[in-house]
Amino acid sequence: MILIAHAVYYYAVLNFGDTDELGDTVWSVLAQVYLATWCDSIVRAVYCRRIWLLSGRNHILACCIAITSAFTFVFATIFSTKMLLTMHTPAAAHNVFYIYITFAGVISSDFLITTSLCLALNKHRSMFQGTNSLISIIILYTINTSLLTTICALVALIAAASWPKNMIYLALIFTLSKLYVGSLLSALNSRHAIWEKCFGGSGGLQRSSIRMPGQTLTSQPIVVKMEREVENDDNSSRIRGDSDIELQKQKSDH
Repeated sequence: MILIAHAVYYYAVLNFGDTDELGDTVWSVLAQVYLATWCDSIVRAVYCRRIWLLSGRNHILACCIAITSAFTFVFATIFSTKMLLTMHTPAAAHNVFYIYITFAGVISSDFLITTSLCLALNKHRSMFQGTNSLISIIILYTINTSLLTTICALVALIAAASWPKNMIYLALIFTLSKLYVGSLLSALNSRHAIWEKCFGGSGGLQRSSIRMPGQTLTSQPIVVKMEREVENDDNSSRIRGDSDIELQKQKSDH
């Protein structure tokens, strides 16, 4: 927000009415592109690790996601660096190839992450209705969040192809980074609510009883406390009477 506020202040306040300055790219805009690229890569890395665990530590699938994410990161960094060296907006028309490659990598990586998550979660279905409901809700959340980011990336690609000189697509890039971070935070914060909705309160399955493939559970001692109460007075008096008779017999034997 600080970088965006600086860019708006630079164009709308300091250089208000100066059309020549509109052709120059202020440093805060390109810094925002760098920051968005790093945020997107971190979010994809988190999803890549989650898919790696859910798929039973499938290294091939994790490497494919990592390669597409690194591919997107490299080309986005190259585009930002070229724009930083020129600091002129029309130069983006000469670097439009990097824009196409970057958004193509974004769309392909999002599609791969969404498909892998849905397939990995679907394999964990069981005979328990609560577990199946939980998996269905998580799959629905995954599709909705990934679909939103994919549509935003596709619109940004169309804007870059249609108007490469006015940099409208940069606004969509800034929005896309916020969508990535928001999807990750919503996935982390909604876990408790989804669990309560499926299993309700403290009943049903315990959270510690569900583990991912390849994950070992730590052994902890289990303390079981058993209590027995005798509510009937007659039974209690009979037990005391029998114990007194046994004590008298033991004394007489000695």
